[in-house]
Amino acid sequence: MRNVGLTILSLFNPWISRDGSPEARLVFAESAIDALSYATLFPDTTARYASIGGKMNPEQPDHIRATILNLLEGGEVIAATDEDEDRCKLAAQIEVITSEAGLKFKHHEPSKEGSDWNDHLKPELSYHQSLFSYRP
Repeated sequence: MRNVGLTILSLFNPWISRDGSPEARLVFAESAIDALSYATLFPDTTARYASIGGKMNPEQPDHIRATILNLLEGGEVIAATDEDEDRCKLAAQIEVITSEAGLKFKHHEPSKEGSDWNDHLKPELSYHQSLFSYRP
């Protein structure tokens, strides 16, 4: 049985890391793998991570707004976008919703053009795997 014990809540269609008590930081990425990669690269126990599933659909701004309003006062929203053409549009949409809520906003993108957060994580994982390679 695959993914035993893995809980995925689909508030955002398709993915958000967890739901429950208010958090200090909310990180939006374009895909679940990018959200998880970002969380691995920039660990933060006060953050919740969400994916919009590529491009924003008409229902998502309302869901995003509701989730942002659950952040702690003084909370921060991060748009952790890919380094591609669509990044500015997505970041701007999230920034508008964040500013309406009166919270801080930050746009964070990979430094290499055309890359995403998973692309940045792969070399780091390869290095760590080389340190602990399994040899039967």
